Amino acid sequence: MVGEIRDPQRGVVRLCSAAVPLPIRSALSSLAAGLALLLALPSPAARAQAGHPLVNPIRTLHERLASADRVVRGRIAAVATGRISVEDARALVGTSPPAFEIKRSPLNPPPLAVGDEAILFLAGARPPFVLLDRPVEVIRLVEPGQAARWTAAIRALAAARGDAAAEIAIYLGWIDEGPATLRALAGGGIGELLRTHPALRAGVAADRVAHAVDPAADPGARDFSAQLAASTPTGAARLCRALLEGDAPLLARTTELALRGGALAAAPDAAALLRRAVRDRDARVRLAAARALPTVASADREAALAAARHLAEHDTDASIRRRGERIVRELAELRPPRPTGTEPMAPHGSTGAGPAPRGIPRPAAQTDRRGPGREPMR
Repeated sequence: MVGEIRDPQRGVVRLCSAAVPLPIRSALSSLAAGLALLLALPSPAARAQAGHPLVNPIRTLHERLASADRVVRGRIAAVATGRISVEDARALVGTSPPAFEIKRSPLNPPPLAVGDEAILFLAGARPPFVLLDRPVEVIRLVEPGQAARWTAAIRALAAARGDAAAEIAIYLGWIDEGPATLRALAGGGIGELLRTHPALRAGVAADRVAHAVDPAADPGARDFSAQLAASTPTGAARLCRALLEGDAPLLARTTELALRGGALAAAPDAAALLRRAVRDRDARVRLAAARALPTVASADREAALAAARHLAEHDTDASIRRRGERIVRELAELRPPRPTGTEPMAPHGSTGAGPAPRGIPRPAAQTDRRGPGREPMR
């Protein structure tokens, strides 16, 4: 992005990235750095194998199923050093005896106590089995109906094991139906599958647009769907249009995702959605629109400036007005670049450099120090 900063002491100084206000430049730099880091990181399985310090503490369920010989739902009968006794065991994947022992690490024990009912991912051909779950991954069944939900979820995912499209369809069902725990695990699972199967991304994004604007959907499900829809340029453009045409009230997170994705995708309806968002009744939606303005400004400075001015002059929330005023000041520092070909031509016989801006000395011409009449140094 090229722009000009006008300094009365130094004349017109033309800059590139330096002409972008610092907060906006920082946001864009952070976005680029974050994307580069995500692309550079190995897969979770490779990080775990190599002892990478950025290992995700909770692995996806399809990864855990791939490493388990059996998955069992059972009740904890006894907890001893290095051993846990399980009774009333019921196999969800594979086979299991009704009672058995499992090995556990005494240095990093799982959060299980006598009487707890849990779902256990196990390895080994015969008891004592090895507990594969990390402490943060242990699934304890403490709420009514939780056992039935987890049983159905794990059996369905195990049946689709190895089929990425089928696994994603199951995860999408968890996002729509909940509860929050399954929805969060589904989000991580879909993200990993789309990373390893990028050809499926466009289909998922297109499917999620309708769910993101469904007024009957859970707000958490709408936000997850908006994140998936905005992950492709086409999905982001469709999401902006659907939010404009839909009857459902705007949600803050959904609106912010649509504005950011729509701006980066140059969506035709992004500017109209921005105008609606900054005038929404819900202060949370207006704040979300303000948060998205740095990204919008990178693609459409005039639309971002108009929205910021509206917030600064008309918003009823003082904190949002201050944020709008700050963005107006930042964007006002940026001047549009001079169109190519409008620079004045240098006089005949001149060097073409023109007068140096005041305060910036022109480098002296380099001469041969060996004096006149000498051949140039080679």
